[in-house]
Amino acid sequence: MLNCGVDWASDHHDVCIVDADGTVRWRKRIGHDPEGIALLRAAIADGEPDPAQVAVAVETSHGLLVSALVEAGYVVYPINPKAAERFRDRRKPSGGKNDRLDAEVLAQAVRTDRASLRPLLPDSPRAVEIATLARDRHALVREQTRLTNQLRSALNEYFPAALIAFDLGADSTLAFLARYPTPAAAAKLSAFQIASFLKARRANRDLAAKAAAAKEAFRAPALRARPEIARAKARLVRVRCAQLQALRPELSAYERELDRLLKTHPEGELFRSLPGLGVILASRVLAGTGDNPARFASAAGLCAYAGTAPMLIQSGKRAVVKARHACPKEFRDAVQQWADQARRRSPWAAEFYRRHRERGHNHNESLRALGNRLLELLFDLRRRGLRYDEAVHAANIRWAA
Repeated sequence: MLNCGVDWASDHHDVCIVDADGTVRWRKRIGHDPEGIALLRAAIADGEPDPAQVAVAVETSHGLLVSALVEAGYVVYPINPKAAERFRDRRKPSGGKNDRLDAEVLAQAVRTDRASLRPLLPDSPRAVEIATLARDRHALVREQTRLTNQLRSALNEYFPAALIAFDLGADSTLAFLARYPTPAAAAKLSAFQIASFLKARRANRDLAAKAAAAKEAFRAPALRARPEIARAKARLVRVRCAQLQALRPELSAYERELDRLLKTHPEGELFRSLPGLGVILASRVLAGTGDNPARFASAAGLCAYAGTAPMLIQSGKRAVVKARHACPKEFRDAVQQWADQARRRSPWAAEFYRRHRERGHNHNESLRALGNRLLELLFDLRRRGLRYDEAVHAANIRWAA
């Protein structure tokens, strides 16, 4: 059996191939292109014609390189960068580091420690599409938050009255600021003009009161920025408004597409049946767990991967239980949000959360414990092929008590 380590980069990869005895058989820097992958496959085939007998270690679990390795039939082992650093320290205690060494360290690690490593198990094409869309949408949501904060900061510098008058989360606010980006332009408007503008943008709730309050805020005595600063910041505000206006409908389109894909996924109904999981959170949780049944052998393994299971640090007579930080951060965040939504929608989840708070645990600790319980429930339902039923689960809790 051959063992291969790949120290990847954006435009090239350092590769090292070692045999079962640890002897280096081949090493080279290849390009991030079809020719480079073909060169690697030819070098591997010279020593091992069966791709299933080739283990490849790489410090990532996604990307074009990983896809090419999986398509070639190799057994790919994604190595956590922190674990790779520990493997390198074992080989080079002095702290020396270079790409050539890193590739060999990964190859030797998959040779000697394969039993403790988790192979990459591909998900179904539908699950991969859902996971990609869910992660991309979450990245766009973070971008939306960043742009909103930048818009708020710009308005604070020259037009704070707009923050008093309007909610930046409303589409009508963005349209208003794009049309009237300066205090002078907004102060000229009457309450009727403001109300008419908002009504045309479908902002109909408390329209008269909102327009009157906005007029009062625009005309109230306030500190004024210098005209040249106001003009410059007004240009930035128009740009940020245009960016946010373009982003919001795309986020809705992502949600519609995720809803469509979840309805066609074999486990879509199972995920949607769980308390607290709507389209977005269900997609993010599915992205974290995947749909390959061989990925997690137990519920404990799933909870440890998600970062909800506590971690024991024990040495001699000293033992400390701490939160687990070595986990996929987006998945942990999704489970935390799931737990927060579940406690608002499920009586048993609310009771579970309340009991943990009464024991002295803080909000995040209680949510983490509830998330751990929800993942155990999800694992059991997937194993049985059942949908979640609140009445059945409540009866099981009463029976167990």
